[in-house]
Amino acid sequence: MKRINKSLMFLICLLVICTFQFQYNVPVADAATVNVTIYGANGADGNDDTTAIQNAVNAAASGDNVYLPAGTYYISSAITLKSNIKLSGASKTTAIIKFNGTLQSIRSMLYLSGINNVEISELTIDGNSDPDVHNGIEGNNGSGFNIHNMVFKNFTASGVYGPFAVWFQGNTDYTHGVTYSTVADNSFTNIGVTSDWGSGIRMGWGSSHNQVLRNTISNTGRGGIFAHDGSTDSIIRNNTINGSGMSIEGLSIEVWGNCINTIIEDNVVDHWISVASESNYTSIRRNTISDHDDIKFLGLEIAQASHTVSTDNYLDDGQQIGISISGESAEQYNYFAYNTVVNMVEWATQFQGDTNGEQYHYFYKNKFNNTQNSNSGAIYPADDGYGLRINGNTTYFNFDSNEIKNNGSDGIYITPLGIAPVDKISFVNNTITGNVGKSINQYPAVSADLEWSGNTVSGNGTNTQLTSRGFSNVKPTANFTAVTTATVGQSISFTNTSTDTGGSIAHSLWDFGDGIPTSTTSPSYTYSKPGTYRVTLVVWDNGGRGAIKESTIVISSTTTVVDDLNDWTKTYSHTSNLTFDTINTTYFGGDTSRAARNGTSTNEEVVWNRTGMTSFEAVGFFCGCEAVSHYSFYTSANGSSWTSVTPTITGGTGDWLKYTYTLSNLTGVNYVKIRWNHTSGSSWTPQLGKVTYTYPISTVVDDLNDWTKTYSHTSNLTFDTINTTYFGGDTSRAARNGTSTNEEVVWNRTGMTSFEAVGFYCGCEVISHYSFYTSANGSSWTAVTPTITGGTGDWLKYTFTLSSLSGVNYVKIRWNHTSGSSWTPQLSKVTYTY
Repeated sequence: MKRINKSLMFLICLLVICTFQFQYNVPVADAATVNVTIYGANGADGNDDTTAIQNAVNAAASGDNVYLPAGTYYISSAITLKSNIKLSGASKTTAIIKFNGTLQSIRSMLYLSGINNVEISELTIDGNSDPDVHNGIEGNNGSGFNIHNMVFKNFTASGVYGPFAVWFQGNTDYTHGVTYSTVADNSFTNIGVTSDWGSGIRMGWGSSHNQVLRNTISNTGRGGIFAHDGSTDSIIRNNTINGSGMSIEGLSIEVWGNCINTIIEDNVVDHWISVASESNYTSIRRNTISDHDDIKFLGLEIAQASHTVSTDNYLDDGQQIGISISGESAEQYNYFAYNTVVNMVEWATQFQGDTNGEQYHYFYKNKFNNTQNSNSGAIYPADDGYGLRINGNTTYFNFDSNEIKNNGSDGIYITPLGIAPVDKISFVNNTITGNVGKSINQYPAVSADLEWSGNTVSGNGTNTQLTSRGFSNVKPTANFTAVTTATVGQSISFTNTSTDTGGSIAHSLWDFGDGIPTSTTSPSYTYSKPGTYRVTLVVWDNGGRGAIKESTIVISSTTTVVDDLNDWTKTYSHTSNLTFDTINTTYFGGDTSRAARNGTSTNEEVVWNRTGMTSFEAVGFFCGCEAVSHYSFYTSANGSSWTSVTPTITGGTGDWLKYTYTLSNLTGVNYVKIRWNHTSGSSWTPQLGKVTYTYPISTVVDDLNDWTKTYSHTSNLTFDTINTTYFGGDTSRAARNGTSTNEEVVWNRTGMTSFEAVGFYCGCEVISHYSFYTSANGSSWTAVTPTITGGTGDWLKYTFTLSSLSGVNYVKIRWNHTSGSSWTPQLSKVTYTY
């Protein structure tokens, strides 16, 4: 009986939970502006406006904008915001919310807890240099916060954890953090300059998938931007930070404690970017770290982190040590390339092999130059001036094609100290010149393995050349295959073809020059922006030896269509007296199919259509036995009004005279038409051999807030907008409306090249995935199988991907879960390119 009661109780709880997951939607009124002055706020009288602003927030409906005209609004306690509203001012310099400090101490001026989808912009948040206010904006247990175009200043509390201008936090088990939020284009100044924790932005305890972009942060007690304790998948990009560490440390950017999958790119900072404590699979690219007026401890630190890539960073002055690798836990499989480290005070680099050591690192084409000697600010004045300083318990490091020049003491210094000796190091093809001391001071006699090959050593105080020894294990050969050109949105496969004589490839690390690194053996990657990217593969064999292979890939924002004129599927339209000639291919340079007139010498036409065509090329063949009357070309924006255009014509050779017609730099062209003009001669000349044209890749993101971006949908579908925390912050998903039927949604664009959908499934029921279909005409459908990834989260989140589509103009998704609840699954977002 007790067992039956427990089972019954479980079913009742499950029913309650699942019922909570889905409710029908209530129509929302049109968004309105709620002016705080209507509720009694006055930005000119100096009185307390807390109650008036809070009343305005309370009165705002979903979608409303709570608006502050120009003025200074004093508050004495926190303003608590709610979901789905906007708080904004007349401008970020004229609409000011200021702490008055007359009534009580408060923790934060704006409080966002248990809410979603809040936008805050065009305001100054001023702590008034009052020690009784700790933080500017505090958020927890929420998602979809958009904080932009703000000014934060004058938070001076000390003796507290903070102050922070923006503080996202969750629980110590990494739950109920702030997720999928953006802090962008803000200014922060004078934040806790006397506090050891004073910071511009802090994201902690599971505050993941956030973006910190283009902010300016100056004069902080500890530093600029911090993520800690399970705050994963952050993007920290294009920020400017100075005045870091006015009280302690000088950390401009720090990710610490399992903050995996972080991207730190294109920031300009004064000191110390730190990636620490299992914050693995992090990318640090193209940052500038420099201060000519102040000296702090480090420039770039990897501490107890693995599978990181650090490339193209520029470090110049202001740091004791340029690059530091240290920590009690083992650091493994880190890659450093194309970094420039100059004018450091103590050492350009330090490798501190602590208790568990550091292994399997690859340094490629870096510059470690001009380290100072005898700077009065050096922390170890008798031990300074080294390019590389390698401490004990450091093994399986590769130094390949680096430049170590003009340092104030030794180019490379290997300390005799440490828990275990330095061993199994490879120095290959490095340039070690112009250093005041030795090229390298020594290599431990007890160390069994050293590779020293192809190094250029000259102009040093002592030009020491070492001799290789040990290493009976031959190095592996790194190699991979992939396309060299692709388009935005195209899934690219990288095939690892690395080999190892007498052993096996044990580990791989990929850097795509974009996104986060991966250790998948043969991964796929999709670029979201055009450009030329450097792709690097580093491999290590089962004996610990490493090798590198790099290549470049050009990602275009345009795609190319080649119509070989085997059929009419790639054309938009054609007149009736046209057919395909497939004989006598040797006369046509091997071309097996050409469009030609079908027996009568009439003015026939073919039209091609793509939005935004940028170039167009056609190849035609003319019989030399008759006069050549070239094709005519026309362009159009709408397919009905045509403009005659003159192509560039080249060629005129071959068994049949081959001409190439080129239209370049097209703008506003969506249609191109070719007309046959040779009406006084034979119908079988000329013949059109091939057409090639380009057009820009366009990306459509359908957040499924409404049906405007879909082509069609069946009737039993609606939008679920509640319980967003279960859906990673997603505020609207397409779901069935009460009955578990096979519903469908269709998207349409001519020439779809990729398609991705995100769906959520309640883990309380069996998973029955969506079905996917493609079509050229919207009536004849082909079932296709997407790549499916994911399966994690409060509700199980799956991503469905169709790549390298061809001849697809329609994609259809069908709900299949007909034996369970209607409210699962829910379709979150669709992204496609065309």
